[in-house]
Amino acid sequence: MTALPRRRRQPIRLWIHITAELWRLILLTLGVLVSVLAFAVAIKPLADGKIGPAEALRFMGLAVVPMLQYALPFAAGFGATLAYHRFSADNEVVAAHASGVSHRSILAPALLSGIVLSLVLLAMSQQIIPAFLRSMEQMITQDVAKMLVNSIQRGQSVTIGDMRVYADGVARVTNPGPGVADEFILSKVGVVRVDGKNQVKQDFTAVRARVWVMLPGAVESETQDESSSTVIFEVEDAVMSEPGRMMVWDERRAFWTDAGRAFKDDPKFLTFSELRRLGREPDRMNWIDSLRSELATRLMTKAVTERMQSDLIANRRLEMSDAQRRPMVIHASSMQWNADRQRWEFIPRREGGVIDVEIRRSEGPQGVTRISAREVELYPAFRAGPAEQRLVFELRARQAVVRGLDAATGSRDAAAATVAERAYTDLTYEAGQDEAIADKSRTPLAALLGMVDDRVARGGPDPWLTGKRDELVGKIGRLQREILSKQHERFAMSIACLVMVVTGAITAVQLSQSLPLTVYLWSFFPALITVITISTGQQVTHDKGILGLIILWGGVGLLGVYGALGYARLARH
Repeated sequence: MTALPRRRRQPIRLWIHITAELWRLILLTLGVLVSVLAFAVAIKPLADGKIGPAEALRFMGLAVVPMLQYALPFAAGFGATLAYHRFSADNEVVAAHASGVSHRSILAPALLSGIVLSLVLLAMSQQIIPAFLRSMEQMITQDVAKMLVNSIQRGQSVTIGDMRVYADGVARVTNPGPGVADEFILSKVGVVRVDGKNQVKQDFTAVRARVWVMLPGAVESETQDESSSTVIFEVEDAVMSEPGRMMVWDERRAFWTDAGRAFKDDPKFLTFSELRRLGREPDRMNWIDSLRSELATRLMTKAVTERMQSDLIANRRLEMSDAQRRPMVIHASSMQWNADRQRWEFIPRREGGVIDVEIRRSEGPQGVTRISAREVELYPAFRAGPAEQRLVFELRARQAVVRGLDAATGSRDAAAATVAERAYTDLTYEAGQDEAIADKSRTPLAALLGMVDDRVARGGPDPWLTGKRDELVGKIGRLQREILSKQHERFAMSIACLVMVVTGAITAVQLSQSLPLTVYLWSFFPALITVITISTGQQVTHDKGILGLIILWGGVGLLGVYGALGYARLARH
């Protein structure tokens, strides 16, 4: 009777020995790497005065976790290389192999450790690291008070939301009011406001300005995050200029801006589930939502002004309301759109005639202001603030004759005054059902784009609408590519961590007679190339599309092939 062969026992004790040495070196190397990287990350905000020495330590503590995404693969590869090189240099690999332990069993601790590290890194990059990145960004951007004081005292400008602020001096007010985190008084102030394309949309200078940094949630706004802050500026005796316009303000004027948007504007701050939701709802990103709002405003403006045009042609008069809800009547035959200057121009009832405008300011015949002008223009605008969103208009009459109750005449009689230009702002026309166009809850992004396409299909080309629509669609496509590239980058870095550990172990066993530094260089440079190709592929995917994934995953694949070839040579010998 033939005896059955005994089942070979697994080298449990050998695995424990290798695993302990491997993890000891990985953790030691990881501690050194993340400390150096965290210190390097904290240098710039510390030097710029955005954080103080005590805050720099907290900033470094927060930076430790995000730095693991890059430090962990290299630390794991380095630890595996040194642990297996020492093991093979002492001829323990030869002794184990002579005892019947295969190379596959010897490399098992590296494989299992690589799998564990890969899963840990994937979970951290998808859930934990974005939260720490957000906290790091908030330390720099949310502490508006410290940033404002430090920058102004250094003679530098400071960026707050859409404002670029410069002042000669700053004084802090003690005991600010309820809902106010900090209050400041600025002297000799210059402020520039920019749009989403970083183009100047308004600038003003003032002798004095008061600044309130509101507590998170103190000002209600749909566009504001719960942890963000609102900054309110109140300027006195200011000179303001816009493209093609300049004015002097005798009274106080207030402006508000959201100072807490910075960390929301980049997908790298989002977790896996948040990225998936963002892919379905791209207007959750602020710079997409601002374009959506602008497109909705233009579509709503087109719809409302078409009704105004029909009303004017049918009745030869157009009824509107001013800011105090007082009636304003415009007498004209029709109005035409000037696409170059984005305004409506009224056409008089008869050729060579004038356009008449009546504004009732009080009861009785003497309570009416009458304006006669050859040029009357209507500029649409959209007021979007913390409490309201509405379509408004500004009426401008040039070379106008003003009669009746008006500041131009200063009396209630029929005396007339000729003015170069008369402007009336915040005029409204009943929007009706068209208000739903600007309501994000009632008109989501996909429906809005469909409405624009239907309108262009029915009415022909409209560059004013299609230009903004194409810009929005282009930005959405860019955002979708960025989401795709971020997701694949996170997965690729976790897989690369596994491959680096196994490749480092194989290289160390194969080059057991070489110096430790030489062995590590043979595993370090392929790993470095892998990380570079992942970063390059992520950027190419962001810019060009799905073809960049070939570069992103190509480096991981090449490193895997490099490790497989090393294992094949090792198995043959």
